[in-house]
Amino acid sequence: MQVFKDVRTLWTLPLNGADLLTTRAPEVPCPRPQFSVMLLNCDSLRWDIDEIIAALNKGQMNYEQLMFEMAVAENISFDIDGTWNSLEMFSERKTALLHFTDIDTQPWVSRKNPLSYLWTRDLFEAIDAGVISFDFVKQHVRQDYLRPSLLYQVEHRIEDSFLLPKEARSLDKDFIPPHRTVPSHEGSQWLHPAKLLRAALRHQRSRMSRFQRGLPHWFSR
Repeated sequence: MQVFKDVRTLWTLPLNGADLLTTRAPEVPCPRPQFSVMLLNCDSLRWDIDEIIAALNKGQMNYEQLMFEMAVAENISFDIDGTWNSLEMFSERKTALLHFTDIDTQPWVSRKNPLSYLWTRDLFEAIDAGVISFDFVKQHVRQDYLRPSLLYQVEHRIEDSFLLPKEARSLDKDFIPPHRTVPSHEGSQWLHPAKLLRAALRHQRSRMSRFQRGLPHWFSR
């Protein structure tokens, strides 16, 4: 996700007694409710990870009820504008938060996202500010977390991946995105919601630590 407007606008929205605020609708049609961006009312919402996991394990709620109905909240208000959850769509004067939802075209693993220049531009800024080092990017390319052509982009300061020359594109010839290297197995992780949620929480903590900064996709007070 990338944030393009002051998050204080989101942080200071009136809760009006709601346990949770979320977006009225994403910027593009979506088949399921979206709780990717939320403002949590810590005074009234009981957000205890251990209790949530226990409820999943006991069958008191399932994964779909948690993620797509946000069953842990009794009073949900859809008062956050949809521009705070723009799915793969960007308007310079309008978009507050861009959400890269297509895992196969996320800018760090693919050259095919037409909005990748926005993400790359921020990467350049982070490197220039010393928040992320070039060696850090190289390390993650070696670990196959990032596409190899990204190094060429950083070295030559080419924001738009569609403008990469053939020599740069060829670097990705043997690259397999990390999400495609997970071994297949008979049991689907979607059948084990507690395990999936634990993995998601671990992944979130790991990403925040690795990148040394983060744009949180929900804000609580």
